[in-house]
Amino acid sequence: MRGHLTFDQINGVVQDLNKAVVSKCKILHQPMKSMSSAVRNLYHRFLEGETKDTKGVNGGDTKYEP
Repeated sequence: MRGHLTFDQINGVVQDLNKAVVSKCKILHQPMKSMSSAVRNLYHRFLEGETKDTKGVNGGDTKYEP
């Protein structure tokens, strides 16, 4: 079947997205003093990427439990 995605392909994409969100949440909840320079740059980039729609969304909203 051409042009159709299998459940395994869709599940793989969803798992990759979940990994990315969990990684982002870990960075956003990490204390600033424990961050390396590269991680601190990512942290600031994530904060700059917030819009008025995503402002105020926190770890409780994403169901992330450290």
